[in-house]
Amino acid sequence: TAHPLLVVSLRYDPVCPLSNAQKVTARYRGARLLVQNSHGHCSPTAPSVCTAKHVRRYFEKGVLPAEGIVCEPD
Repeated sequence: TAHPLLVVSLRYDPVCPLSNAQKVTARYRGARLLVQNSHGHCSPTAPSVCTAKHVRRYFEKGVLPAEGIVCEPD
């Protein structure tokens, strides 16, 4: 890809398990995984200001979160 990917995954996603998100992240050089420590499918199911800030920063400035960041739901 032209820009590193940001992959967002919930820790307990029944549709797309965290292990799959980890595999996808490993496939793309420079990609980063942001984990949200919640249940459900897709991050909006459990709103998190922490997750929203990292996603916004990525889309507005192209900045990836630090390696190993885990966000909590609000």
